[in-house]
Amino acid sequence: MTRTERVALLGIGLLLGWIPWLLPGLLILIAAVSCFTLFQRMFTIRNMLNKDP
Repeated sequence: MTRTERVALLGIGLLLGWIPWLLPGLLILIAAVSCFTLFQRMFTIRNMLNKDP
């Protein structure tokens, strides 16, 4: 999830903040996808460092 998508989702959540479950749900979604991206990048870098030249 790119920064633009995260900001857009957060903006939608803030605009529709009167729905009680929406903002916490979006924050959990953003956190989960950010953790997935973190691990994906870590494994990619590890694989790049372990390649034989």
